[in-house]
Amino acid sequence: MTNKHAGNYAGGNIFASHLVDSMLRVDALKKRYSSVTALDSVSFALPQATYAVVVGASGSGKSTLLRALAGLIEIDGGEIWLGERNLTPLSPHQRPVSTVFQSYALFPHMSVANNIAFGLEQQHRSAKEIRERTDEMLTLLRLNDLAQASPPRLSGGQQQRVALARALAVKPEIVLLDEPLGALDPALRHAVRHDLKRIQQESGVTFVHVTHDREEAWVLADHLLVMEQGSLIGNGTLANLHAEPHNLLTASYLGLDNAIPDGEEWIVFAPEHVVLKRDSGRWNGRIVGVHQLGAVTEREIALNDGTRIRQRSIDNDWDVDDRVWLDVLEIRRVTS
Repeated sequence: MTNKHAGNYAGGNIFASHLVDSMLRVDALKKRYSSVTALDSVSFALPQATYAVVVGASGSGKSTLLRALAGLIEIDGGEIWLGERNLTPLSPHQRPVSTVFQSYALFPHMSVANNIAFGLEQQHRSAKEIRERTDEMLTLLRLNDLAQASPPRLSGGQQQRVALARALAVKPEIVLLDEPLGALDPALRHAVRHDLKRIQQESGVTFVHVTHDREEAWVLADHLLVMEQGSLIGNGTLANLHAEPHNLLTASYLGLDNAIPDGEEWIVFAPEHVVLKRDSGRWNGRIVGVHQLGAVTEREIALNDGTRIRQRSIDNDWDVDDRVWLDVLEIRRVTS
């Protein structure tokens, strides 16, 4: 199977020779810890070369899902398939899967190049293959100038790239990333996001990335998985989920932060889609708070029934205590 992104890397796709039909399919995955259900019949499928992002609150099951995919925990039910291969009975080292942890777990006494080569050495590859593959990873991750540096001398973003290079060096078909940007400061996190997306597209490898940061998900995800209390409650592309978010939590991860009850449903919409008017509109209320977010002004509005709504725009025509009418450019309807 040829990846549509293949060939972006100079010299051709250095992963193409081992990437077969590698759709990841998870069927009814179950895991319990005593009285806690960590995974409750979780099922989904990801085509090869997908960047999937798993979001959810702490304790929702997203990290348990990642450990199950890696083979680091024993599951209580269900199966994990990669193409026609059943990974369920395989140990971690038998699976074509690499994991990048938030701590990166680099060896401080080894150079960058030797860290990247470590997995290949454990697989007893030839010296020639180890050297060539390490050079390929240094180029792909833009680490050539740091090949002989030691990890403690690197920035957080550079360490993250070394960890990813080591994970990719062994030619996995899936890379699992557990909160890989969590230790970085906000400015660096923003830059590294784009590195991750570029590397995933150029490698053609499927990435499964766990985060609690919804903006991170917006930038990276081809496919979004929303977890809540062990259940998968949102599953699809960003475009499809935005068109039909189905529930309040999925809507919130898509930026549809405003929710107004309407019978057995909720009307949800983004703060950027709220239009304020002085004479007429769909709802009426009073501005109770104004906050400046850079060039954007955010206003909190208390509707007549007490519901709180947020509105964002670049205008400065409204102040606290102003009575306003609201219209919304785009709404969705969901269940709770």
